[in-house]
Amino acid sequence: MLRSYHIALLFILAAVSCRPLETVWTFPASDDREISIQGYLHGRDSIHSVWCSYAKADGAVEAADLDVAVYVNGKLVDQPTSTPSDYPYLHPAEYTFKAFFSPGDRIKIKAGDACAAISVPEPPDTLYTTMNVSKGLDGVSRVKFESKIQGNGYYRIDLMATVRGFNADGHLVSVSQVTGPSQLFSLDNETTVQSIMVPLSGLKLAQSVKNTAYLECTAIFRISAMNRELFTLFNTWAEDSTEDIFSRFADPVHFPNNVQGGIGLVDVTSEVERSFTIHANIK
Repeated sequence: MLRSYHIALLFILAAVSCRPLETVWTFPASDDREISIQGYLHGRDSIHSVWCSYAKADGAVEAADLDVAVYVNGKLVDQPTSTPSDYPYLHPAEYTFKAFFSPGDRIKIKAGDACAAISVPEPPDTLYTTMNVSKGLDGVSRVKFESKIQGNGYYRIDLMATVRGFNADGHLVSVSQVTGPSQLFSLDNETTVQSIMVPLSGLKLAQSVKNTAYLECTAIFRISAMNRELFTLFNTWAEDSTEDIFSRFADPVHFPNNVQGGIGLVDVTSEVERSFTIHANIK
């Protein structure tokens, strides 16, 4: 379901964290108070959180008094109580619970009269992943990952890399952490080859330090399977290239909502990760 919301805040969080990559807080376009539930769960984790608030068009307050229940495949697994959230400005109530998920599991989260029901997606089949290093006149010019993926659903690729520079004696002289641009794609029982590169800025920074003789690049290549609603949210954000965040959200924006009896988005991802470390001489 798509509804019009006023966007309150967008958080970009560290990719290596168990927190979601993006959390969009929304206010309803009407003056009616609604229960808002937000939460992006990771199938590989056992501890999860959702954030609840009472939202109106002109703002939101924490919903710390809700009766929250979590069900997996119809079985009650937890009834968490609220704790103060560390999100700035909005301060929604955080409900943390313990649960183990497997692909195909049905998850239901009830918060008062609001309820979100989702399924854990099947992770993609990664047929192979390779990493290639290219050199130019000025040293290492490209570190490229390529993966052949087979699946049926909605996916996102993320790349997190740490580039270290060493001198000829093996002493560390520089460290830079970079993330590659996320890539979204969908598959309909088909196979695709996707590629992503370590940002050139990280490579240049490490090589710009005097006496750097060689680089060590440690990277995590992650493919996340997700449901259509979360894919739609990520796609909507990616397609809007407006630089001014305030003008971007000046008018109501259509975002997916899968909370019955309230507003918000709760979803879960299944991930496949590959880690690589390469060493490359500058010259």
